[in-house]
Amino acid sequence: MNMANFLYFAVNKIHAIELNKLFNEKGIASEYVISSEQHIATGVDLSNEANRERIRKFKNNEIDVLINVNILTEGTDLPDVQTVFLTRPTISSILMTQMIGRALRGKKTGGTEKAYIVSFIDGWKNKIAWVNPEKLYIEETATWDENNKENIGKLARLISIQKIEEFVKIIDESIDTTKLESIDFIKTIPIGIYTFSLMIPSEHDEDRIKNCEVLVYDSTQEAYQKFIDELPVFFEVNQLNEIEFFTEEQLDVLAEKVEEAYFTGFEMIPDYNKQDIKDILSYFALKGIEPSFLQFKDREKFDISNVAQFIYENELGGKRKKEYLDELWEKEENFLKVYFGYNKLYFRKYLDNEVLKLEEPDIYYMSSKESTVIPEMIHINKLTLHEIQNINPQYWRQLTDAVYERSKDENGFYTCSISGFKAKSRLYFQVDHIIPMAKGGLTELENLQVLRRDINKLKSDK
Repeated sequence: MNMANFLYFAVNKIHAIELNKLFNEKGIASEYVISSEQHIATGVDLSNEANRERIRKFKNNEIDVLINVNILTEGTDLPDVQTVFLTRPTISSILMTQMIGRALRGKKTGGTEKAYIVSFIDGWKNKIAWVNPEKLYIEETATWDENNKENIGKLARLISIQKIEEFVKIIDESIDTTKLESIDFIKTIPIGIYTFSLMIPSEHDEDRIKNCEVLVYDSTQEAYQKFIDELPVFFEVNQLNEIEFFTEEQLDVLAEKVEEAYFTGFEMIPDYNKQDIKDILSYFALKGIEPSFLQFKDREKFDISNVAQFIYENELGGKRKKEYLDELWEKEENFLKVYFGYNKLYFRKYLDNEVLKLEEPDIYYMSSKESTVIPEMIHINKLTLHEIQNINPQYWRQLTDAVYERSKDENGFYTCSISGFKAKSRLYFQVDHIIPMAKGGLTELENLQVLRRDINKLKSDK
């Protein structure tokens, strides 16, 4: 192997500097290129000037090793590179292709006859970062059987960990949980869980692994399913396919787009978590595949409304009630103790609510009724769609759904009113005013149409 023309891909700036120091200490001529390097005295960004000079040295064989951080993945011509060291982890096929492509030019295009790709993998890191044994067991199991008794218990425990915040709110009298308590208990039990892990990059410290569990309920199932199914289209429409990691600011913007497309305007109890949306987006950017979904098949066995029904119909109280509940709590095969995080107070609080529903059903019925009040002086059809979305998301969803349904052909394709472009995903389109509001147009069904995004942008207020 030629001990020159080595290209290293480092994790971050600190990593690159440390590698460069080690090479220099061993007498190996090396340099590093990074995206940002400031002059100590003036604070001026020197990266462009410094990078050009260091790349020139590498091309002219004045140095043997060039270390970089997200600079040389594509676009820079380095024909003499023979060996690439991947000292940074990635699970992005796009980034991996770009990195190894630096050494795969071949002789016909000015490259070398042979190329060497050296990858460094910390396999132990994926094991030591797990936060609980259930998560590790699920990830390590080759075939997950939802009907297996042991697996049911492990999944119940994994779900329990994610529901701790909800359990705490239920027993906290200062927090209004009436909406959650008023729905059927079975609807508070997840139908399943998306489970996956993320690598969170750090500019200065070691990257970390984040374990993600996204609970999916009856109320959020359809929204999550559509979101997951359309992830490839979402990334295409928003030009995200070549991005491996998002900044927090980017995730905020993208999560809002996802909310508008799939979640806003629907009654969801329990509700979704915006952070879960961000985690799924980050996972898809890294892996390019949808996260694994584990179905909670036997959730009916955790429905304590049946226990409440038995107590109510048999008029159990006092000592008899306590003995019955103690026996039920200790039964290993029903996993109630596991589901409620081994905290009997959570169990009893939920059970008391279920009994109260049977004794006083009107209390929950009246408490759960709400109405959205719009001030009389505001004529809703004179508001923008965005304004309507903010003050009455349910009506906004109803109105936009009607516009899209009207644009759909017999084969289920949405159609752009101007270009005739057709697609089955709404993500390619936007709802537009036929007569712009600036010219007196109103926000009502008769004055709304579906346009392809780029055409709507060109149309503006014309």
